[in-house]
Amino acid sequence: MRILSEHGATLAGTVAEHVAVAGPRPVDRAIVRLNMICSADGAITVNGVSGGLGNRHDHAVFGALREQADVVLVGLATVVAERYHPPAWPHLQIFVIAEQPDISGAPELFASGAVTLVLAED
Repeated sequence: MRILSEHGATLAGTVAEHVAVAGPRPVDRAIVRLNMICSADGAITVNGVSGGLGNRHDHAVFGALREQADVVLVGLATVVAERYHPPAWPHLQIFVIAEQPDISGAPELFASGAVTLVLAED
């Protein structure tokens, strides 16, 4: 994210505006938000991980979205490649999607009690 403003907007203010949910949050249904990053040529990783694509502003948005989330949905390959750790916020749950019940690539994360392994069905 680049802040394109001549009005002296702060990073914190811009991030808060970017991640705000318009109107009151509905209580009778879920809100699904998607956050991803890619390079100008469409690449989604640098050396196998996405972290190198963003700057401090992107990471601030990512953190703010996670802080507001109840659940993060992520694939097992991403969990292993990005070396996911237990969430920083105690309310946050991580649902990890996998084809096989192999958690050996992230034992600390799966031992944290904050993770649900979701196995795909054919």
